[in-house]
Amino acid sequence: MPKITVSNSAPVVKGANIPDASAAIAIM
Repeated sequence: MPKITVSNSAPVVKGANIPDASAAIAIM
C-alpha cells in the first residue's frame, strides 16, 4: 500500500513522533 509509505514519509520529514505516523495511517 503506497499510501502508507507516503504517510510515513510525511511525518518523518516533519520530524513528528512515531505515534503521530501511526495516527496518520489510521486517519488515511
